[in-house]
Amino acid sequence: MHVQAKIILIIYFSVIPYIFFLDGDFVFDDSEAILKNRDLNLNEPFSQVFYNDFWGSDIKSKSSHKSYRPLTVLTFRLNKQLDNGTLNPFHFKITNLILHTAVTILLYQFVWRIYARDESFPNKSIWKDVPFLSSILFAVHPVHTEAVSGIVGRADLLAAIFFFLSVFFYDKSIPDNVYNKSTLLCSIYFIMSIVLAIFATLSKETGITVLVNPFNVIKYTYFETTRVFKNGKAISYEDNSSNKVSKKNSHVSVIKNYTEFTLRISLLLISMILILYGRWAVMNYEGPKFQDVDNPAAFDKSRLIRVFTYNYIYFINLLILIWPQWLCFDWSMGCVPVLGASYDLRIIFVILFWICFAVTLLKIFINNFYYNNKRPHILALCIIVIPFLPAANILMPVGFVVAERILYIPSAGFCILIAQGVNNILSDSNSKYHKIFKVTFILFVCIMILRTMQRNRDWLTEKTLYLSGVDVCPLNAKVHYNIAKNSGDKSDFLFAEKEYIEAIRLNPSYFQAMNNLANLLKDQTRFSEAETYLRNALEIKEDFPAAWMNLGIVLAGLKQPLKSEHAYREALKYRKNYADCYYNLGNLYLDQNKNELAFEAWSEATRINPKHAMAWSNTLALLDNTGQINRGLKLAREVMLLLPEVPAIHFNIANIYGKIGDFTTAEKHFKEAISLKGDNVPAIYYANFGVLYHRWKKPDRAIEMYQRALSINPTLRSAINNIKKLTVPK
Repeated sequence: MHVQAKIILIIYFSVIPYIFFLDGDFVFDDSEAILKNRDLNLNEPFSQVFYNDFWGSDIKSKSSHKSYRPLTVLTFRLNKQLDNGTLNPFHFKITNLILHTAVTILLYQFVWRIYARDESFPNKSIWKDVPFLSSILFAVHPVHTEAVSGIVGRADLLAAIFFFLSVFFYDKSIPDNVYNKSTLLCSIYFIMSIVLAIFATLSKETGITVLVNPFNVIKYTYFETTRVFKNGKAISYEDNSSNKVSKKNSHVSVIKNYTEFTLRISLLLISMILILYGRWAVMNYEGPKFQDVDNPAAFDKSRLIRVFTYNYIYFINLLILIWPQWLCFDWSMGCVPVLGASYDLRIIFVILFWICFAVTLLKIFINNFYYNNKRPHILALCIIVIPFLPAANILMPVGFVVAERILYIPSAGFCILIAQGVNNILSDSNSKYHKIFKVTFILFVCIMILRTMQRNRDWLTEKTLYLSGVDVCPLNAKVHYNIAKNSGDKSDFLFAEKEYIEAIRLNPSYFQAMNNLANLLKDQTRFSEAETYLRNALEIKEDFPAAWMNLGIVLAGLKQPLKSEHAYREALKYRKNYADCYYNLGNLYLDQNKNELAFEAWSEATRINPKHAMAWSNTLALLDNTGQINRGLKLAREVMLLLPEVPAIHFNIANIYGKIGDFTTAEKHFKEAISLKGDNVPAIYYANFGVLYHRWKKPDRAIEMYQRALSINPTLRSAINNIKKLTVPK
């Protein structure tokens, strides 16, 4: 089969499991990384992405997760810009699919370069074409669904692209022999390899592993120098013209190769140190801070338990590579309980894992000692291990237990080993079961495609994704928390309450779930129950400003203004620039007729957040109701420049203009407010619009507006009274 035909098939297998599932929503982390990420605001300078973390927060902030991926964020921003400033998940997902296809093609080239050193390569049989088979397996592996269908997985896709490109340029920087490639050209290729490694790191932190990947080291010494030096003896070395050089020149080649190898290793090491230092400086020389629920084993006091749990997690990662039935969007909070006492049966899996790993390693090295064409196995194994090291809790603890996106690059090495195994079996001329094995392999690929398609269906919406997590991790409190949050957003309050309670049962210290459940109860005016959950949350985490603010709202609902004000002040103590808290504090003061204090609180809210629509709206309403018309009109002009598309602002401005008799301007703002509200126009909007027409001596229009108000809220007393004044004869 020609190379072009193979590439077409690789593209086909890369696309087919995903192409029917591109119409999904933004799900899970997409909300924070895309929908709420201020770096995607096209009015902001693009350069700010280099000062913020992946989620749009200042990376030097102590609350930052310290994930620095500016190149990935820039691609998100480019998606939005090319789509005329809108956020369409389809365009983000199709971009991810294109990148995944590109990675799969690069993998084919990558493996081809490894096996090109094998004298038996290329083989005409597609079943013995390791580069092709490994690429097909990689294209359809279900563990990649999170990286492709989850839009934030683009970080892993970009890192993989730059990873393999860096390898290619490094490969080109190696002289085929001492004669046929200029030093200048080799140096340019080497520099490009370093630059691409930097790009990989700026896409995702794991990209830096390309600088220590053995393809950059072993390949140069193992594949190049062993062709002229083996077992301590010089052997022949062939240049491009197929003329054998002398034994003396072979010794010279060996010396030059090892000298250049030492120089290259030194430059790679220096580059890696400089990149790591730059990364550390960007983080303000502070590491990320994680909670025990993110990675429970990292917080266990027993080193032995930590080690056994980490090794059990390695086993799980290998398991989902071998048979990806158990896939979950989040593996934290009890999904993988920490290994307990010595009688924990899961220790058996840890022991079996290391036995299998040791046997595999031993077999590869023994085979390599006798058969030169086994050397690529070492590289494949290292591609599994080395890119995984940053997530292995060895260098430093990480903020997750299992993350399927992390396996995107390591799975390439796994696919290479499987493809080589297929090659070995079908190369056995004595085997009588070639046809059966081929059919089995085809069925295996088909099963992988179907599983990937099934997993893509899970990633279509947040509801389907979260419900799929329960099947794999029923003990994961965060899964239940996300189900509850999604259900609450869809107004399914009973189910949301049930799931929040389940999350708290599984993790009694889950203060975020307590806060959200309290919010749910607060919205149903179940203030006493809400207060209980909020106080429980604050016992666990005293410096939780959101819980303090919500407690203030609940206490205000319970008619305890002094305690409510104290709760708001506590929230502001822990978060000084808390616009929402100032807004609610202003509402509390308004209820107590402390108009000046309310005005000051709302002014502080708008100072912190100039686009806080509700604070501006309440300020305008206050000025209107207290007769400060001129002050209100002046402020209205300023607010309109900031928030030209906020219905509440137009509504309050319309009320002000109506009071001074500028009916035409008032009418324009009422119409704009109703238009912006769409299908969710409050009855009060039509009622006040009716009052405007009433004053304007347009009774028919006034009656029409009052009737619309009553169609929305039949008990609205002001509309009932006003319509009587216009319809009952005097």
